[in-house]
Order: sequence, then structure tokens, then C-alpha cells
Amino acid sequence: MAANQWRPAELLSIGYIDINNSFQCVGFTDKKCKCTNKLNKDCRIEASDILRRISTMDTHYDDFDEILRELATVLLCTKSRHREKCMHKVVEKWKAAIKEHGDREFARRGGDTVMGEASDTQQYLRDKVADLEVRIRRLDVSDAVGGSSTKRYSRHLNNKLEDVERA
Repeated sequence: MAANQWRPAELLSIGYIDINNSFQCVGFTDKKCKCTNKLNKDCRIEASDILRRISTMDTHYDDFDEILRELATVLLCTKSRHREKCMHKVVEKWKAAIKEHGDREFARRGGDTVMGEASDTQQYLRDKVADLEVRIRRLDVSDAVGGSSTKRYSRHLNNKLEDVERA
């Protein structure tokens, strides 16, 4: 399912990555302070490309594990002794933010598109059944008054009603 583009840099609290200017590591130091190490230009370019790919993914259906680890690899400096632990925390935080956003969007869109279409079809069939039942009742009344063509048409409508109910 194609997704509308969204802004993962904002959602993940990364901020705008200016390729030509410095950008800080998204991790934390051993003392739980924000890391101030700068990332090189190649990392910034790669992070921008990854964020662009992420923006085309569906926040409700797609699996983000691999691509978020790829992003974290580029946005975390290599100077931390606890890089792997920091990466895990950052990725988990990002996944939680994406899941929350995806659930909100899913609810806003009214759930699954396919289920919405199925619901519309069910309503259409219910309306058809109600219409056929009204027409049959009218024919039953006119049947009391009259002719064989009315009875045949009544049987025809009953058959149609059974077909609709089976569908």
C-alpha cells in the first residue's frame, strides 16, 4: 500500500539535516547528556537519503527495524564506548514514535481501506435487500388483487433477494 509522504526527521526528533553544515550525533554520552560530536558530510548525505526513503514508507504497515538501524548507524558517532546500547535505545525510541504516528494515521484514515470498501459493499447490499423486501411486500398486496404476471415477478424478486443474501 502506498503511503503519503511524511516527515520522519521531525517525527524522530532528528531535525533538519543540512548537508553543507555540521550536524551532531543523535546519541547520548556515558553521563546521559546529548552527544556533541559532529558527523562528517558523507554521514549527513547518507542520512538524508535514508530519511527520504523512510518518508515513502507506510507508518502503519511497513517494518522499520532494518532501515532505522541503518539510520542510527549513520547518525551515531563512533566515539561512544556504548554505541551498540545507545543504538538500541535510539532505534526503539524511533520505532515507538513511528508506531504511534502510524496508529494515529490509520485511525484518522478510518482503518484499512479494504475493510472500508467491504463495509461500503455490505451497506450497499443491505440497502438492496431492504429495497427488494419493500417491492415484494407491494407485490404481495397486489397479488391478493390480481394476476399471474404479478406472481411471476414476485417469484423473480424473491430469487433476486436470495441471491443478494447469499452474496
